[in-house]
Amino acid sequence: RIYYTLDSSAPDESDTLYTGPITVSATTVVRARAYENGCLPSFVETQTYLYGADHEMRVVSLVADPYEMFDETDGLYMTGPNASASYPYTGANFWREDELEGHVEMFTQDGETMISQGCGVRLHGQYSRAEAQKAFKIIARREYSGLNRFHARIFSRRDYEEYQSFLLRGSGQDGDMTRMRDSVLQTLAENTSVMYQETELCVVYINGQYWGHYNIRERINTYSICQFEGWEGQEDDIDLVKANDRVMQGSNDTYAAMLDYVKENGIPDDATLERVGEVIDLQNYIEYHALEIFVGNGDTLNVKRYRNPNDDGKWRYCLFDLDWAFFVDTNSIGRWLTPGGMGTNKYTDNSLFIALMNNATFRDRFLTYMGQMMATEWTTEKVLDKFHTRYDLLMTEMPRHAERWSLSRDQFDSHIERLINYTRTRPGRLLDFFYESMDLSSDQMWHYFGDARRVIEDAETS
Repeated sequence: RIYYTLDSSAPDESDTLYTGPITVSATTVVRARAYENGCLPSFVETQTYLYGADHEMRVVSLVADPYEMFDETDGLYMTGPNASASYPYTGANFWREDELEGHVEMFTQDGETMISQGCGVRLHGQYSRAEAQKAFKIIARREYSGLNRFHARIFSRRDYEEYQSFLLRGSGQDGDMTRMRDSVLQTLAENTSVMYQETELCVVYINGQYWGHYNIRERINTYSICQFEGWEGQEDDIDLVKANDRVMQGSNDTYAAMLDYVKENGIPDDATLERVGEVIDLQNYIEYHALEIFVGNGDTLNVKRYRNPNDDGKWRYCLFDLDWAFFVDTNSIGRWLTPGGMGTNKYTDNSLFIALMNNATFRDRFLTYMGQMMATEWTTEKVLDKFHTRYDLLMTEMPRHAERWSLSRDQFDSHIERLINYTRTRPGRLLDFFYESMDLSSDQMWHYFGDARRVIEDAETS
């Protein structure tokens, strides 16, 4: 016996008994479940039939019980008076971490099915949960489909053939501004050792309703870290820490012991630097912090670091959430070098960075790397090209998205213009900040940043 629903709820034996073909003439979600005496019910099979879904990017259909998703009081994605919480973000359900049983379908631009699978659905993010367009974690679990992976090449620039989970993110706190700041700037970590979140653009429908443009994003957890590093099968062994010292898995002991030593003794010589380099991957540390400084990220507490005790045991950094990067023309190198903390409310412990920069060998390595990247990979021309490419893709969907979320096209264009102007002026301003904050001589500035200065001057005259 097969029972089905057309309202996105999970069917049971109280719903409509299937007796023949179901006629579909408009956007419809069909959910079905088979029953047989003496057997467990089948998994719920779900198919979304979308009409008028003419988009120039991928389409994702997310389906979950309407009450569990949208109830004004108890829904995961509230639509009632408590849906938008304000500081201190104590609105009903704001921090909830419970999981709904859902179903996700992912279609290529040509309409081919990439994924159609039962899944877990959770809210994602921290203060971005206050935004009207909320983000989701989509998780493969055997209890929903019999599979614990999504078997698809979700991200075209990765070689991975399967994923344990992924995110649907509407650009968070940049969602009503440029909708591209975080996902584009993270690609500046390409060709470095720093793990960052890849992106694919999509349109999301929830229970058949158009929900606008989203970014499909990699989710940073032990599964994706082990994919990135080639450590598959060792997920349970990884030490993973968020922010300064919030242990998500494993232990922070080796890092904490090293940091205590550095705070007490500094890094006065290369022997001590070598000892620090036995605990953290120094090149990875340089690459991560150089990028954070270049983009002027103010929300630096959004960081994860990890280590594999089965490998070299060194801590490495993950990049995520640059919603507040390329936004304020901040003297980021000066802020990183000012004792007492970095970033929003000075929450980020910057004592290790200060100690390392007081070591002549490390300082030379860091400044050399910074100058090289600003002269090659992080030039105004290359960063602008990334933004322009994304803008062209977004504009195929923005009119419909803006109508759905009552966004102003004039405001969107204004934010894009501000982003482009920031991209043009940031490199020159950053060099001035290095000169002012690090007491570098003119000769030292030309030694480290001469090539970058020439590139900047060429860009200014072109």
